[in-house]
Amino acid sequence: MNFITLNCLDFASPKTSYQEAERRLREEHATLSRFDAELKSLEEVIKARKATVSNCEIEVEKLDHSAQALQKETVTAQNKIESYEKQYEWIKHDKQCVDLLIWCWLEILTLLLGSLFGKPDTQYDFSEGDIHAFQAHAATLQKAQEANKKKVNLKVMDMIERYNCVMFFLSLS
Repeated sequence: MNFITLNCLDFASPKTSYQEAERRLREEHATLSRFDAELKSLEEVIKARKATVSNCEIEVEKLDHSAQALQKETVTAQNKIESYEKQYEWIKHDKQCVDLLIWCWLEILTLLLGSLFGKPDTQYDFSEGDIHAFQAHAATLQKAQEANKKKVNLKVMDMIERYNCVMFFLSLS
């Protein structure tokens, strides 16, 4: 009888230790599952942040290219201004008036059309336009201006524009 009781005790002890080990194993699996879930969520956050950084870098490159293009356009415009000053004597002679006229036109454009530039479905939306067609049209207009240059008295036209500018400013005040 002692043998049977002793034998049952021997079997009970390993069974209890097996159940305890199995319980700890389940706890460790649950802990590891939580860590895996946390790692996955952190990896998703890292992936999203990397995508954001990548998009920002692309945007910075686009803006950098735009800035370089604007800088080139500025240099081109300054060169055109210098060539026009050399080409047309009245510009040098009446530079102050030309600056005033430019300022007048900019003010007029700002007042009248400032809210329309760049807006879709307006005549001032140049994002959809064909730049080559615009350049060809500008070349045609410049040829027409050169042809009319001999027929029009530039000094009289300049005086008329000065008068119109002065009258415009008087009407504003």
